[in-house]
Amino acid sequence: MAQRTDERKLQQSQVTLVSLGTALLVGLVTSVWLRRRVRRELDPLLLMSDAVRRHDPLQGDELPPATRDELVPMREAVMALGQRLLHAVAIRSACSSGSLQVEFPQSLVRGDIRGTFAPAI
Repeated sequence: MAQRTDERKLQQSQVTLVSLGTALLVGLVTSVWLRRRVRRELDPLLLMSDAVRRHDPLQGDELPPATRDELVPMREAVMALGQRLLHAVAIRSACSSGSLQVEFPQSLVRGDIRGTFAPAI
């Protein structure tokens, strides 16, 4: 049995609309799923970022342990940077307070520089 042209166009339009609706629905569901998945993957990085922002090595703060293996090197680097900062602040403080004692070789203090810069053989 043959279909009229109007009926065929109507069915084609319906199939097109159903296909488009299905594609939009699948796209929306996939988008929501991917957004949640990405957020779940990025949450540890965001938490570490916030912890680094609040981290103050001068107050003795310790960063929380890394929740992901990928974040361990970042945590260690920030902690090492904090230790270097503490060391630099301690040296600067000692220099400004006059408690740092620098000892010079006695030959330099007396002005005798012979043999001080002898070439190594």
